[in-house]
Amino acid sequence: MNLPNTLSGLIDIALEDLEKVEKMESYVVNMGDWHFPSGNKCEVCAAGAVMAMRLGANWNDDLVPSNFDQDAAKKLDAIDDLRTGWVSRAGRILLKEDTSRFDRNIEPYDIDRDQFFADMRQLSADLKEAGL
Repeated sequence: MNLPNTLSGLIDIALEDLEKVEKMESYVVNMGDWHFPSGNKCEVCAAGAVMAMRLGANWNDDLVPSNFDQDAAKKLDAIDDLRTGWVSRAGRILLKEDTSRFDRNIEPYDIDRDQFFADMRQLSADLKEAGL
């Protein structure tokens, strides 16, 4: 499956997929792991949720972006940067342009899940407004 080519599109699918894995018994969100089986669950970050929901990963697969093709790997890395507010790095890697004006603090998921989602949705909206 092809992943979106825009930063806002990547944020949108990552949030959608995070909400899906939150409801699944075989997954637990841990932003410190990409897609890491631990006991009878798999720990996933935002990019790991995309691996699980869109890229065909099984819950017991230990995966990182480099396990996928170059295009998907870049986009998974960009999702990881975006979830921390490091938009300039995601823009450099994926779009080859300066997106540093969008860098910001994003509340960590493990501190306040709802604020994390609100911050990410606002970032997505700001990027969409700029055509990114």
